[in-house]
Amino acid sequence: MSARLTGWAAAILATLVVLALVAGELTDAAQRRWWGDRPLTTDTVSGLLVLLITVLVVNQLLNRRQSRQRGHAIGAQAAILVAQAGRSAKATASVLDGLSLPGL
Repeated sequence: MSARLTGWAAAILATLVVLALVAGELTDAAQRRWWGDRPLTTDTVSGLLVLLITVLVVNQLLNRRQSRQRGHAIGAQAAILVAQAGRSAKATASVLDGLSLPGL
């Protein structure tokens, strides 16, 4: 699995965990009481999950941007090589046109 897909899978998994916790809290009174009795744990877990999702999504967006910039740089390099090849072909053709080869 590519690193790009792994990063998105991790972000989606973290989001699903958050959604499962929210759904459980809304539907299960015992779970709601458990989290309500432990405010520090609740704040810590929620803060870490939000931070995890944010870091994963931002990292994926930065990787996407970097890939796009890398693609532009490769395209520019390819254009330079094509231009150089065209000049080389013209120079070679002009030299060959100027040569008088006996027997041809």
